[in-house]
Amino acid sequence: MKLHNGNTADQVFAGLGGANLVLKDFASGSRPEADGMGMVLLINGQPFVHDHVNTRVTLGVSEDWLIVNGDPRLDHPFKLHVNSFQVISRNGHPEPQRQWKDTVLVRPGEELRLRVAFRDFPGRTVYHCHNLDHQDLGMMGVLQIEERTG
Repeated sequence: MKLHNGNTADQVFAGLGGANLVLKDFASGSRPEADGMGMVLLINGQPFVHDHVNTRVTLGVSEDWLIVNGDPRLDHPFKLHVNSFQVISRNGHPEPQRQWKDTVLVRPGEELRLRVAFRDFPGRTVYHCHNLDHQDLGMMGVLQIEERTG
């Protein structure tokens, strides 16, 4: 994926207050449907609700997101729309090659730390499991990118 304005990753994160990173945690999970006829897949214990904002961020800020796959059996490819990210660590070990991505595979029991630079594009977007069956079963969240105030 192409990096905005041709900057290196360190320039991008340093220019957005990389020393003052915000950390957000996201954990996958599941529960049976209320009628007992199926499964709901979750992020942070919540199924997708299209008119609810799950996560708010500020334009011009870098954040570290901790993505945890709590499912012992299923892979979950995590997809973030609009803003690319880099995998900083996997299960507490530094990632040997940082690359710009919009999707990353999170294996069962795995924990990934992603660094996201919210540089452009204020407004509403989504993040979700990129396995469409999982997304359709509720493994999705709404992200609101807000302009800085003051």
